[in-house]
Amino acid sequence: IRKLSPKAGPIRTLSIPAELEILPSMLYVLKKKFPEINGISLSGPQLGAVGLSFGGIKNFDFSDSKLTDEQLIQFIQQNPEIESLNISNCGLLTDVGLLALSELTNLKALDAAGLSKVTSAGL
Repeated sequence: IRKLSPKAGPIRTLSIPAELEILPSMLYVLKKKFPEINGISLSGPQLGAVGLSFGGIKNFDFSDSKLTDEQLIQFIQQNPEIESLNISNCGLLTDVGLLALSELTNLKALDAAGLSKVTSAGL
């Protein structure tokens, strides 16, 4: 992250590779260097970062990840300003996780396709 240069132009969405572990200090550096970032894509081991506050980033993509209900709930509590969320094909999510989405009063776009453990009660 320290090697990224603001001279490269504006970065609006950042896709973080699965092998990179996200630390709170990295988020601070990213937002400081690239204040225009408004979207992040996370998957794999970095899902441990979902409990962190992403301060002002409003678009998140967790598609095809192993995001759990507990992680989603914690993520929503730390980032209530979310406007766009992709949780498609997150096979571990259940009705419990989807019910937490009602807390996102600014949510404008949601992709929740392919959630095999969600029943009609969760919708």
